[in-house]
Amino acid sequence: MDSWIVYTGLTVVYIIILIIYFFRRSRSHERELHQFLQVAEDQLKHRQAEINQDAKQKISKAYSLVKQVHDIAAAFEKQAQTEYDQIVEDAKVERQELIAKTKTDIADLFKQADREIAEYKAARFKEVERNLVKLVMAVTQKALGKSLSTSDHRQLILSALDEVIQKQSQSQ
Repeated sequence: MDSWIVYTGLTVVYIIILIIYFFRRSRSHERELHQFLQVAEDQLKHRQAEINQDAKQKISKAYSLVKQVHDIAAAFEKQAQTEYDQIVEDAKVERQELIAKTKTDIADLFKQADREIAEYKAARFKEVERNLVKLVMAVTQKALGKSLSTSDHRQLILSALDEVIQKQSQSQ
């Protein structure tokens, strides 16, 4: 029985040695695992910082681009408003010039119409005068029974006019 106890004691010692060996080995692995996890965590934090920095740069660039687009849009809107105002002002000036030209053209047309009417009246007056002279000559010829010369006829008309003027001045 003695050997049984020795074997059991020896087995217990082996088990204790194995436990110590595995415990030490597991602690070593635990340290290695802890170091590995620490390195992985540091790398992850470093990568996260890089990503955050990249994201900040991209956001900054995007903000800058949005600001540039906004500034360009504002400048474009201002330019469009300026051009619109200039077009409106040009249209007003052109309208005023057109109105002034139209008024001038209408005034010229009225002047031309007045001249044409005056010319027409003068032509008609001369025609009536010629016809009247012919009529007076014809009436005088029939009344006197003879034809008068132009100077005699003129003398007769002037004396008749003088009589009419005298009668009119007496009646007034």
